[in-house]
Amino acid sequence: MKNSQKARKTPARSELHNAITTALKPIPPGLTLVCVRDPTQLAQVRNTMTHEALKKSTVFDVPMPDVTGVLSLHAGPARRVEHAQALAEANGSRKNGIKHKQQLIEAPNSLDWTSDEGLAVVCRIIKNAKGWVMVEQPVRAAISPYQEFGLSKIDAVAKEHGVWVMLFTVQPISKMAELSKHCADYFDVTPCEPDPGFNMAFAVECADANFSGELNIGKVMCCVGNGDGKFIRRYRPFIAPDRRTRLMAMLRKDKKKTLDDIGQIVGLSKSQVSRILSKVPPIKGSKLTKDELRSWLQSCGIDPDNPEPDDSDHDADDQEIE
Repeated sequence: MKNSQKARKTPARSELHNAITTALKPIPPGLTLVCVRDPTQLAQVRNTMTHEALKKSTVFDVPMPDVTGVLSLHAGPARRVEHAQALAEANGSRKNGIKHKQQLIEAPNSLDWTSDEGLAVVCRIIKNAKGWVMVEQPVRAAISPYQEFGLSKIDAVAKEHGVWVMLFTVQPISKMAELSKHCADYFDVTPCEPDPGFNMAFAVECADANFSGELNIGKVMCCVGNGDGKFIRRYRPFIAPDRRTRLMAMLRKDKKKTLDDIGQIVGLSKSQVSRILSKVPPIKGSKLTKDELRSWLQSCGIDPDNPEPDDSDHDADDQEIE
């Protein structure tokens, strides 16, 4: 990653946003369920959220609790732990003294933590744990009612012993309404197109934060890249899953630019730009430099020297904001 991209700061948040999120209480003891839509992002989502838990971070708008340790459980072959340790080392050093232990559980690769066998293992560990316990549910179809009972059991045991459990699972569609009642906190993670210079991006939405698009509260986008052998992350309030809409939102910060101007830059008609931006809240931060604009256009598949406006006005050009 280029140094200019690495050094660029996370977009600023409004004073109202900071005031509201500062007033939010940390994640409470119990089960925190993290449902990831894209299975290819599961490992990095787990690595990222574990890293932020170790930092007692507030980047996801809901503060991580003040704990003394994090225990990451892995079921299956020893290679699982080796992979997790390599990812953790690539996060870089921390200076807060919170201990992080990776523990291998000798069990089949498909160990279901909500099954009788899985519950016996994880509940015994929870009762003796201090701080966070991180586990990963095998990738499979939607969670069944039987598994929902297991989630409630994990939540109850964790609350009883004042322990935080974060369980990562893959769910192809949102299960926020059904599953949030079985846990203390719930995060829904959806894929996004990464900003220029990054390799992966996802949006993290907290159910209890009551996402407000107007205030950019409760849903945060994380871009993940690498540089100097370490992961580099950029967090920003969620705007849209696609680059082009985010680019238009940044261009709108320039009061001198009209909708026509923005359309000429991104290759859309004025009416298309108007419809798309009507769903996007204003954002703060510095304007794009010429080099940054060029990089954004290229990442959107637009020729910076010859954008071709699309005057077809089709509905397919509208970008739905989740």
